Amino acid sequence: MSNQKDVVFYCSDFQLQELIDIRPKDNSVYIRSSTEPFDDDMRLDQERVKRWLLHFGLILKEKDWSHIHVSGHGSGDQIKKIIEGSNSKLLIPIHTEHEEFHKKWHSNVKEVQLNDSVTL
Repeated sequence: MSNQKDVVFYCSDFQLQELIDIRPKDNSVYIRSSTEPFDDDMRLDQERVKRWLLHFGLILKEKDWSHIHVSGHGSGDQIKKIIEGSNSKLLIPIHTEHEEFHKKWHSNVKEVQLNDSVTL
């Protein structure tokens, strides 16, 4: 592909073999957005991806591999800081497995069960 600098090519970790047909040009950039590996299978997948990127020259050596945490999930300290700084009258935690922490950090926590509704 002669106009690679003008396009963005998407492929998942399991589609990296498509790079065989694309043949990325030197100095191409690869951005991998993925959850940090937290088990052996995910660590193996990450190593497989590194090998593909090395093979196609998207990274030149393993030390060029870099990782930035971008999951969108805050740490406990970050969530606590947001709760304390919100000055909210009511806190309704969603998408959490640890509502007990919210109760430590806020005096008025409303628990909501799956398929419940809340009227404010």
